[in-house]
Amino acid sequence: MAVNKIKNRVDVLGERYRARAPSLSSSLQSVARYIHDNREAILDATAMEIADATQTSDATVVRTVQALGFAGLRDLKTTLVRGLDRR
Repeated sequence: MAVNKIKNRVDVLGERYRARAPSLSSSLQSVARYIHDNREAILDATAMEIADATQTSDATVVRTVQALGFAGLRDLKTTLVRGLDRR
């Protein structure tokens, strides 16, 4: 029964991305899409590295992460690790 509970958990980032991305500015949407599409790479990336990859600023990365409902980049990474552990 515990295995089924784990398999049925929600993709937190995916849910938040789908719900919130349409209301974000174009630069925040770009960063959100990059994070959503590159989850494993995000785990080792700094805000500056994500900014370089998305041609934005590290402040834009932080604002995007917060707009997606995470306290910060560390919170996002913790959530991603939990999601990857379930796969």
